[in-house]
Amino acid sequence: MYGGPVPGLEDPLKTIQAIANTEADGILVSPWVLNRAADVIKNLAVVARLDGGNSKLGKRVDEALNIAAVDQVLRYGAQMVAINVFIGGETKRPCY
Repeated sequence: MYGGPVPGLEDPLKTIQAIANTEADGILVSPWVLNRAADVIKNLAVVARLDGGNSKLGKRVDEALNIAAVDQVLRYGAQMVAINVFIGGETKRPCY
């Protein structure tokens, strides 16, 4: 079940534009937002989130899924990527 946007972040492009007009060095965004935000990112470094999972309403926060690939977010303009790792979770998979 999706809990909806975080209050104050309903318009991600407006939020990024506001951040770009500060002294911030960079932002962490989802691939969906990154693909649509090229015009407002300006000189911010971009970290793209490669995984996603349950909302705050879900019971299994350790079940993140890949939602994008590295080559995809690099094409969108990301310089870095981020993922969550849940060591010891009930559904942990082997790490290689």
